[in-house]
Amino acid sequence: MRRRGPRPGLLGGNGAAAAALALLVLGCVFVALAGPRASLDIRTRALRSDIAAAPQVDKTVVVNGDWNSFSASLPTGAQAAPLSDVKAELGDDLGADSVPLSPRADEWTGLTTKLAPYPGAAASAQTAVAPVIEIIYRDVLGRYSRLIAGSYPGDRLSHGRIPIAVTEQTASRFSLALGSRLAITTPNSGALNLVVTGVISVRDPQATFWTADSLAAAPQLNPSLRPYWVGAVFAGPGSTEALQSTFGSTGMQVQWQFPLSLGQLTDAQAPAMADLLNRITVQAPALTGSLGPAALTLTVATSAQQELAAFLAAQGAVQTVLSLLFTGLAVIGAVVLLLAARMVTARRAVEYALLRARGASLRQLAALTLRDTAVAVVPAALLGGVGAVVLTPGGSPPLAGWLTGATVLIALAGPALIVVTQYRPLRPAVPAAERAGRSPLRRWVAEIAVVAAAIGGLIVLRAQGLPAAGGFNAYTSAAPVLVAIPAAICIMRLYPLALAGALRLSARRAGVTGFLAAARASRGAAALPLFALVLALSLAAFAGMVRDTVNRGEDAAAWRTTGADAVIQAGSARNPMTPAVIRALSGVPGVRHAVAVRVLASTTPGLQPVTVIAADPASYAALVASTPWPAFPAARLAERAGAASRGAPVLASPASAALLGLGGLSGTQLHTGQGSIRVRVAGLLSGTPALPAGGRFVVLPSWALPATVKAQQPPSQLLITGPRLDGKRLTALAGRLMPGAVTRLRSAELNELSGSPLPRAAYLSFGAGLAATAGFSVAILLLELALGAGERERTLARLATMGLGAGQARRLTMLETLPGVLAAAAAGMGCALALAPLTGPILNLTVFTGSGARVPVRPDFAALGLPVAGLILLAVGTLLIQIRMARRRGVTSALRLGH
Repeated sequence: MRRRGPRPGLLGGNGAAAAALALLVLGCVFVALAGPRASLDIRTRALRSDIAAAPQVDKTVVVNGDWNSFSASLPTGAQAAPLSDVKAELGDDLGADSVPLSPRADEWTGLTTKLAPYPGAAASAQTAVAPVIEIIYRDVLGRYSRLIAGSYPGDRLSHGRIPIAVTEQTASRFSLALGSRLAITTPNSGALNLVVTGVISVRDPQATFWTADSLAAAPQLNPSLRPYWVGAVFAGPGSTEALQSTFGSTGMQVQWQFPLSLGQLTDAQAPAMADLLNRITVQAPALTGSLGPAALTLTVATSAQQELAAFLAAQGAVQTVLSLLFTGLAVIGAVVLLLAARMVTARRAVEYALLRARGASLRQLAALTLRDTAVAVVPAALLGGVGAVVLTPGGSPPLAGWLTGATVLIALAGPALIVVTQYRPLRPAVPAAERAGRSPLRRWVAEIAVVAAAIGGLIVLRAQGLPAAGGFNAYTSAAPVLVAIPAAICIMRLYPLALAGALRLSARRAGVTGFLAAARASRGAAALPLFALVLALSLAAFAGMVRDTVNRGEDAAAWRTTGADAVIQAGSARNPMTPAVIRALSGVPGVRHAVAVRVLASTTPGLQPVTVIAADPASYAALVASTPWPAFPAARLAERAGAASRGAPVLASPASAALLGLGGLSGTQLHTGQGSIRVRVAGLLSGTPALPAGGRFVVLPSWALPATVKAQQPPSQLLITGPRLDGKRLTALAGRLMPGAVTRLRSAELNELSGSPLPRAAYLSFGAGLAATAGFSVAILLLELALGAGERERTLARLATMGLGAGQARRLTMLETLPGVLAAAAAGMGCALALAPLTGPILNLTVFTGSGARVPVRPDFAALGLPVAGLILLAVGTLLIQIRMARRRGVTSALRLGH
């Protein structure tokens, strides 16, 4: 029996190639699956954080109706139907539409009367106008309140009077106690008698039971020209008929509240939920039987869909930015796998040539390669998938499945396709000279077509913009890829021409190292790794520019919010901002400039409002100089003889200057609550830290402020700047010296902007994408250097036999390899610079900055240079390691293996 020889092991016995391919597949599958899963989980947590922070009233479905219309639409026999029956049917209808409702115990029904005068109120509630109150009935009053005294209103009237319960705040304002009797004026000018049977306290003040009606918990003072108090009292179930007969025809409202349960909503479910909530608000609720006709008198409303719509709009803007990164990342991952496939086939070239010479068909070679590749790819893909699922909780969006499937397909089919392409039979009918002539022409046509398609995509990008909120367009979202394609082709064509000139120059020099390096480098760069490096570098640099833009936008928004590093607003006239207080606050560590200003409301002779900011010009100018605000020309506000007669010089905003007149000699009177000030405009000021919101303002030198105004109006603000300000200590000291003072810190505003749930989720996704881009860049460079390592080692070995020294070998290797890396780096930086004007005007970064003002994407040379420097250092280090390993193996070994 004939014995078979040992069969080659994994991937033809090349364990290094198998391990490299398996490692890359593991990483690519992990990124393809974990990236979308983690992004979905992060966005879901951001959505749930926004929902949790929203007021309860915005997470409720409210069914409203006018009681008169509602009751009139019912048949005679159904008008006495309990309101609880209607609530049950409305809840069933919402549940049938798959609206996520909280437990039924949280739902409630209410009746609210029109406001009625209460002329006999105690003096504590009396003003120039008698107070008014409304009567509220809620079927679950005991669930949302605590009984402090007495009892809840019962099922029957008390001696002909309507029993009511009042909150502590209402009892205090109207001087009510148990047994207090109230007589309110009804719409028909009669009197309705009430009696207090219970005093309650509020339980869960954030619940919609209390926030749906601002008067339910506590009375309020109506701030009209003749202020008056407005309050509410609670009636019991036995009083509903009396309320209906008295107020039913005058606009009494009936209401059913259904709290939503949105705590488990995911990002993927948010669009469908927004559509569902929007749909139920535009259709009449479904009521059955005798209650059916009343459905048309009811309206369904909820603010939840607005919350979801705002989140989806912000998420769409975020996804638009991320799509530029992740689309390019997917392309880079595919290129990495193709490079790994090329490395695998290159290491088995001798085996394939031998099998082909012995008569193996292309199908047999492809089957052999596919079988051996699967041994390395499948376990690695399974391991990467399991790791992604374990490390990233939550569900998987459809994109994760598509990316994972594409990754495994490329890894499996790539080596087989390369083998079939490399070892396909040549056509003998076509002469070799003709084939050689056709090849460059076909390559030129293909390259021109690819460049034209890329330019067309960029034109579409500029014309149509990026996809709408929540949408995805692979063509327009591939802007980095579209820019990298022409750049890579241009570099591939220009690179040999540039090195041809270097070759001619080096030929005139005595040394051989430069000539050999230029000769080997001028053979051209491989298209696939060059394109991948250009794309990776452009993505990394562009991402850095976007992040720099976001940081600038957040910083500008924080300055527009506070005006300075810290702003202390005086609390009340009883705790003024005295010079001693100002000195104490100025001594807090980190304070560089502290300026007290007076902010006065004034009007022009035409009764137009203008804000007056009074400050010491020199101190204010020094403070403004340490901020991004426009320079403050203090010299224009200098005190000069005769200034009082002409009017005090002021710096005015453009809107104020249009009212006051620029450069007037006689001045204009500004009327304040403490007196009049004659001013003349000495210059324009587009913005100032004392009034960061802008508008109509003038900055007045403090020396021009009348003494009566200074005495009556102490400084109202203290503006502080300092790069290392101790905000906690400053806030505590201001609260202790001026009780009621409000301190706003720019650092706190900045932290709030960057810490918002959705932008923070985007930062995490952006960081993960950049990390993956860096990893793929390293893999591309290492694969490219590994593919040329064998030939490079054999060349150095042959030259070593001719007397090439170790130093010359290092210089030769560096000069041969680094020009290609530098060319890719230059193209990558050029692409990043091109992406800024191409996509910058289209990207909506306001969701990151928290401001409506758009921030342009500008080149950031630190972001451009850092990836390039890292790539060059990695290339140099890898080449030095390869040279050292080759020297250890020796010249004889290299020549024997390389023939």
